[in-house]
Amino acid sequence: MYQLKNVTKKYDKKVVLEDVNYTAPTSGLLCVMGESGSGKSTLLSLIAGLDRDYEGDIQLAGQSLHELSDKALTQYRKDYIGFIFQEYHLLEGYTALENVVYPGVLKEQTQSAELKALALLEEVGLSDKASSKVEALSGGQKQRVAIARALLNEPEVIIADEPTGALDHETMTEIITVLQEIAKTRLVILITHDPEVCEYADEVLTIQEHKLIVARAMDKTVQHEAPTFRLTDYPKVNTAKLAAKEVKVGLSHYALLALCFAIASTCIMLALSAGGVVDNSIAKFKDKNEALANGYLNKKDGATDKVISELKKDPRLDTVYKQYVLKNLRLESQGKTVKLAEKYPMAKSKEGFSYGRMPKKGQNEVALSGTLAKQFAPKINELIGETLKLTVNNQTESYKVSGIYNAGYDDIYLSSDSEIAYYKALKNEKWYAVSFEVTQFDSLPHVYKDLMAKKLKPEMAVEEVKAMLASFAKLKSLFLVITGLVLLVCLFLVSVMMMKLQATRKKTLSILAALGFNRALLSRIIDWENVILTLGTVVLTSLSLVGCYAISKGFNIPLMLSLSQLLSIIAVTAGTVLIISWLMKKVPKQAQLLMDLRE
Repeated sequence: MYQLKNVTKKYDKKVVLEDVNYTAPTSGLLCVMGESGSGKSTLLSLIAGLDRDYEGDIQLAGQSLHELSDKALTQYRKDYIGFIFQEYHLLEGYTALENVVYPGVLKEQTQSAELKALALLEEVGLSDKASSKVEALSGGQKQRVAIARALLNEPEVIIADEPTGALDHETMTEIITVLQEIAKTRLVILITHDPEVCEYADEVLTIQEHKLIVARAMDKTVQHEAPTFRLTDYPKVNTAKLAAKEVKVGLSHYALLALCFAIASTCIMLALSAGGVVDNSIAKFKDKNEALANGYLNKKDGATDKVISELKKDPRLDTVYKQYVLKNLRLESQGKTVKLAEKYPMAKSKEGFSYGRMPKKGQNEVALSGTLAKQFAPKINELIGETLKLTVNNQTESYKVSGIYNAGYDDIYLSSDSEIAYYKALKNEKWYAVSFEVTQFDSLPHVYKDLMAKKLKPEMAVEEVKAMLASFAKLKSLFLVITGLVLLVCLFLVSVMMMKLQATRKKTLSILAALGFNRALLSRIIDWENVILTLGTVVLTSLSLVGCYAISKGFNIPLMLSLSQLLSIIAVTAGTVLIISWLMKKVPKQAQLLMDLRE
């Protein structure tokens, strides 16, 4: 079957095999014996096509292995070789039957692969262990499963690398007996350093001084007919099903990994929500304390027509207008009338309220000082929401009382639009001050600083706004820090678990490579595993988001995120899982995987 012609193998300048010539039988138990480092494992690698860097030629049924491409060598191992290893290398989490039947997808079966696998388990004496997980089997039982698996696709050659090295004497004898039976119909190449094992062999080879020596030859006059060399294509393999099974076996690991991704995504959601909550709180605060955005500049503090013109051009400001002194005001409410001789413009931002708030634009509202309110009702808080008629310059308007502020004199405040309406009749009068509003709270300190730099003395709630902005900034930073720490922990766990997953995958890939899976199939299996991981992450992320919403509703905690943001988080999470999985995806060549498996 195999012919080695003038084969020489070197590692750098070190000669391991030199000018080896040998013709192997088509069947029988062929034992290659030698100490570690003698070259027996190197010989196995050459025969299996794992190492192509040698001189001479190795032929199988007349076909030179040197002439085969990497792809063809992969097919050669699938069609002609079954591997048995010292460490068994079974798929953990699978049953004995599942391990044996696994390589059946690589070859068109004349009968059910499962029935064939059951028959093989019976042949090796393990029919009663078919449904047992391989972790529950003894060393000898595991090796029997490995033998049955190697036979499923009916290879012409069985390569057994130290198959009895980890077994006791009795179990070793049982395994060798099984291999002897197999060797009646095919070639079994057994690598060992144990002379006792070789006593069961039909032919024994040793390696001495880099030469392959036939220590005991078998009778080769009666041999099976040598096979015709023919490679078969890979059938269509349902890699999605294989990946799903692999995920099911390692479900706890995949679930924990998906959960870490989901928690990381939830942290991002909470960070975005925290920003939204803070922004919403600022908006509510501004809405409730609209007067804090007001600026007031009296003539005596530097207000001029030129200054007003500059203020109107400032994009940070809105509603810039001149203020006048209103005279002869009449207020009516609760059946009572109060007259005010005059109303001087004052800085709205400096007032503190006992009840309610400052009037808003477009709401037809008025705020009364405490002393003025008492003239309409003994319980001033009861005035909130009541109607008050105000007459100025024979112009009467009805207003709703929006608030009572703390002032020891009779006075009122109107919204800017109401004031402007009254001031239209006074344009020819001397103006008293200028009022303006800052559109964004965070701009207010800068506006104040700029005006002060121009030697102006505006009255603005600078300190109050600074304190408010600092408070919200600290709150936002706290959310971000906590979220960031949790996110970092999750990402660390994800990284560790992904590396662990890659290590587990590498071992699984090596085992599948030994069964005959090529690089393309292995890559597709990993791709499907990553897709399943992504789907699991999306499901857990969605459940996490739904849970957060349920908690927010149940405990009345605001969660400021739109549907589009939630969908974006889920989409980004899915994309992140796929990208990380793709970046960490590594599928070595089949030969390298097999070499790793033997180390």
